[in-house]
Amino acid sequence: MLIGQVQALLELRWNHKIIQTHFKKKGIAISLSHISRIKNSKLGSTKNDSKPIKNGRQGKLKKSDLQRLEKMASKPDPSTQASMAKALNISQQVNRRESSPSSTVPHPKGVMVWMGISANGFTKPWFVQPGAKINSEYYIQKILKPFLKDDYCRLYPNSDAVFHQDSAPLHASRVTQKFFMISKCNSCGHNNGCQTVLTLHHGTISYGDI
Repeated sequence: MLIGQVQALLELRWNHKIIQTHFKKKGIAISLSHISRIKNSKLGSTKNDSKPIKNGRQGKLKKSDLQRLEKMASKPDPSTQASMAKALNISQQVNRRESSPSSTVPHPKGVMVWMGISANGFTKPWFVQPGAKINSEYYIQKILKPFLKDDYCRLYPNSDAVFHQDSAPLHASRVTQKFFMISKCNSCGHNNGCQTVLTLHHGTISYGDI
């Protein structure tokens, strides 16, 4: 039953990966090596069957035709590939570009995130809103203030931590440094030679990694 369906899709020139994905969407697991064995056992000795039938048959496979083809191939004793093609009025070698499902996988979008690491544990991550303009004000309001209010006090109740960040322009700006002075947070830059107790890092990850 499954072999018949695989043979039918192989005859339509679907590649092994697309066939595997097709069955995976139906909840059916099949390995690429299994598909190769089916191809070698059935199609290896029928090279002539892969030649196009130039008799005016359609070269495109409609969705309704695919459903009929799957139904025919699912029978205990399915018809031959040539018989199926004749019944559906399609050539055995259909246009691969138009009939095969797209194998293009869109790359996930990226998002910037800040997270602190210390000897007493980790902070929660702070995600930057997509499209947000990241300047000193955004850094203070959306990253530093929540960090000092929640995680800094939680990890170091006595406020005895040395806060460390790199020397990026955003971190070393006058506005950011003034905020540290007002908040009385013990901080240091990237190369100031101070002992690092709590470090705040940032990076970009994809939505697929979250």
